[in-house]
Amino acid sequence: MKGAHYKPTFFTILCLAIFLLSGFFLYACSGGGGGNSLAIQLQGTTVAPNIVKLNFTVETTSGEPVADLAVGTAGTFTVTDDAKALVNTEASYVVYQEPKDYSLYTIVMVDLSGSVAANDALMNDIKTSLKAFINPMLTNGQMVAIYVFDSGIRMIADFTDDNTVLEGTIDNLADYARTGTSSNMYGAFIDGLNLLDGAVNDDDAPYVAGSLVVFTDGMDTTGRFTYEETLSRVQNTSHSVFLILHADPGIKEAGKLEALAPAYYAVMDTVDINAVGTQFETIETNLKNKASKFYVLEYATPKRDNDPATVHTLDVQFTHGEKQKGKMSYSYNAYYFTEGGYIQVEDKKLSLYDADGDGYYSVDGIMHDCDDTNIAIWEGCASD
Repeated sequence: MKGAHYKPTFFTILCLAIFLLSGFFLYACSGGGGGNSLAIQLQGTTVAPNIVKLNFTVETTSGEPVADLAVGTAGTFTVTDDAKALVNTEASYVVYQEPKDYSLYTIVMVDLSGSVAANDALMNDIKTSLKAFINPMLTNGQMVAIYVFDSGIRMIADFTDDNTVLEGTIDNLADYARTGTSSNMYGAFIDGLNLLDGAVNDDDAPYVAGSLVVFTDGMDTTGRFTYEETLSRVQNTSHSVFLILHADPGIKEAGKLEALAPAYYAVMDTVDINAVGTQFETIETNLKNKASKFYVLEYATPKRDNDPATVHTLDVQFTHGEKQKGKMSYSYNAYYFTEGGYIQVEDKKLSLYDADGDGYYSVDGIMHDCDDTNIAIWEGCASD
């Protein structure tokens, strides 16, 4: 997969950017320098009654999303306020993941030109292969649409994740075949990618990815597009492109056709469904990780100010794995702050981490250090 289509949100300023939010400054940095640093995009605000809220994303410095921060593990985060450690009975914070929506679309283009329509055995093989191919798509969260092409291109099943609908469409594939027609194979690639562009652009999810799968005999006989035009379109798309041939095209053509399918290329009777499943799993995992790099830190501060010009600095440091580190800072004023945020943050922790409902959260080590899955609980916690 060459990359997912991303629709920008408010996270637009990279490390070391400075915002002016309600008169106060916010910045984030990658933490420590070198290859072990993490790149952070950050937006902060204050929320009544006395909560400082940081929305942030985390990536490696090479741009890979970090979707697995151990937000509920003691020691991952270190938080100080005005360079002082927090007093657990006065201040409380919680960090949690806030994934964004994502969508996956696949268009399957099936060659039903005259050479296919006249061959009943080949048609049955195509049906079998299509059903096997679609299963890993649905397993990995795809919305699938089926189109057929001969000299023209037409949709026979709109985007759906209903396997019954798709298999029913495939069973009736012969009903859409027309004898004596030519093959607009290059058009299937170009129009298929254009249709995917439309689906991606129409989706409101912040992260959307598309895949195109073409089943064909490998011959274009309409001449509406050239091979060079088709190759250029494939090379300049973010969508994943698969090509399944009905039969071996021979060494001379194989190289050209394989170049049209960067994601996966095979002859129909040699398709490795496990490999196909791995490809679609990778597509979903990559997109899910991009959508899961979003985090929130809520901090209930005990600070109260008589002067609206007073500025406090919240510093946050965290680790990812054994070596990677990140840090961020937010400056705020507590002029309008009142009581109540501490209880709100504690309640948030309980909702996230109190697995057995005993009134103690099992992780993050800020106030309690209970283990809700272990009978041998810490002596400072009540018995289950």
